[in-house]
Amino acid sequence: MTLIPTTPPNHQLRPSEEMDRREGWPYACEPTGWFQLAWSEEVGPNGVLAAEAFGHQLVACRGEAGDLRVYDAYCPHLGAHLGVGGVMRGDRLACPFHGWEFDAEGRNACIPYSTKVMPNLTLKSWPVREIDGLIVVWHDAAGGEPAWEPLPIDHWVKEFDSSDYFPLFPAGVHLWPSVRLHPQLVVENIVDSAHFQFVHAAAHGSVIIDYGADGHIFRCSQRFDGRKPAQLDMWAFGLGLMLGAFSVDGELTHLEIQATTPLLGQRSALRGSVWVRQDPASPGTMTDRMNALIELQHDQLNNDIPIWENMRYRANAPMAPEEAPAFRALRKWAAQFYPVGEAS
Repeated sequence: MTLIPTTPPNHQLRPSEEMDRREGWPYACEPTGWFQLAWSEEVGPNGVLAAEAFGHQLVACRGEAGDLRVYDAYCPHLGAHLGVGGVMRGDRLACPFHGWEFDAEGRNACIPYSTKVMPNLTLKSWPVREIDGLIVVWHDAAGGEPAWEPLPIDHWVKEFDSSDYFPLFPAGVHLWPSVRLHPQLVVENIVDSAHFQFVHAAAHGSVIIDYGADGHIFRCSQRFDGRKPAQLDMWAFGLGLMLGAFSVDGELTHLEIQATTPLLGQRSALRGSVWVRQDPASPGTMTDRMNALIELQHDQLNNDIPIWENMRYRANAPMAPEEAPAFRALRKWAAQFYPVGEAS
């Protein structure tokens, strides 16, 4: 599979029907939660990155001390996009059009050709965190502050030690910049044991051995029977981030975070991040086996995309008794992330 460069998508007109709600989709706005905007390595020291999410143009930048900031992209002076040609000057983000500078709080701190500044002129700032090499931002259509904090992988997978794994970026990442997809569709996969056989060519469907909801977290564990017993433990943190830990014969082999970030209308950016164990005999070397495992994980996620892009959502789907309890539990849990009154 040819990797797609990890750069923001080109802005282009999208079919008008994709601006409308997908047929059968019960919600009118995007869910609340943490969503991936980029990978940390994409915003290096004094770096500036243009981004898009939730119908907004955004800019991410890194200050002198390494702190990351995300703002609305358009300069409040004359509207230039700060992520396209904008630079860091010291600890301030400077506009490419007239050089106006904005401090860490987004306030105008310098107008290079004037003796005055306009500190009341500010950029909207977005809550942002960096965790396990991912840059995530908080989105709440109602403007609320973060209701929970994202936690690192080793909080959920106790045996995970990042030093045992090959560096994530760029070898382990993949970006699908624009997919006709709602984030909830990706999360629903964690309880869809039957689809592994038909979409991912598993010899048999998996068996759910445990699932449940706890606040903003939904967890599910599935067993795969084969020559060697395998298990996939999954956690969804809201609808934007999903972690999977793969074990064979009881030994952790690799992990993946699938992150889905709404763009506009029915379109989302989809990112896969895969951690594979390093070869103790050659640490720091990407072996063919490691690369093949990463490619396999990205290929498997890619197999889901034609289904998601072309499906008609069934909010009240008829379900087999084997699949109904877990599916319905997840959909009930997912409803909390949409503003009250948004369900149709």
